[in-house]
Amino acid sequence: MPSIRIHLDGRETTVPAASSTLVGRHWSCIATLDARRVPLYWLEIRWMGAGWAWRTMASNDRTRGSGALLPDGWRALSTQARIRWDDAAWVQLDAAGPPELVLFDDASGDTLTGEALDAVLEVREGRVLPLTADGASDADLPDGARVSDGRRTWRLLRPDALAATDTQGFAVTHPELHLDIDLPQLALTLTVPHGSVTVRGAAVRAIAPYAFARRDGPRDDGGWLTLREAWTWWCDLGGRAASSPDRLGWERGKVRTWLARSGVRELDALFETRRTAEGAVTRLGVAPESIEVME
Repeated sequence: MPSIRIHLDGRETTVPAASSTLVGRHWSCIATLDARRVPLYWLEIRWMGAGWAWRTMASNDRTRGSGALLPDGWRALSTQARIRWDDAAWVQLDAAGPPELVLFDDASGDTLTGEALDAVLEVREGRVLPLTADGASDADLPDGARVSDGRRTWRLLRPDALAATDTQGFAVTHPELHLDIDLPQLALTLTVPHGSVTVRGAAVRAIAPYAFARRDGPRDDGGWLTLREAWTWWCDLGGRAASSPDRLGWERGKVRTWLARSGVRELDALFETRRTAEGAVTRLGVAPESIEVME
């Protein structure tokens, strides 16, 4: 993960390098130097697609730094090259490479990356979505959005463009798709004629209530469950009864993220949600005859 080292009066911290990282005294900067002599907004460090670059933003500028001149006042930034306000206030790019999707805690400096993001976000088809109770949110979170995991709030740092993993023809809407859940092994498998994808983990259990309801309900318009109904069923299957019903939405979101990482497309179609007079109901978007559950 690319990162920026901050040195101020003998103290050093490290923050992730976002696609565009503001450096300065203001609290909104990702790289913050809390000293009155440092400008509120001192530098911008930006990923240019093939490398990193920097430029100053301060009107009363005494910045010292190197790098090949680029258009529009930018300079190339290489790893370990320092940009100084003075001898006791400087920053440098510690690790290079393109920016990654990161959750960053401004207060502690902690970060979440890779699989650790699954506890907070859904990442699928080039979008970053919050884990939601109904599993049908289209709220693509922008760079800089604040995201809560129930204990603390994180700042989302996302690349300018998130490439969608694509396995040709492997989509939830494939007419010959089959869904199999092995509850003893906590495995979920999607199969189409040219291959299959399997994901494993306790979150698979959250799909089972919807699979049972869809498989065994009326074929024309069956399988709809309220969140409370699905949560009760999930608890009976071994889900954590001490959790709130919202936890079921989080678990389903994890499964969708796992499938997305395996190249499955059109995951919005995995669940269908509609509003009724009693509230929202959700069902699995797979044909009943294409569902198998092993208990």
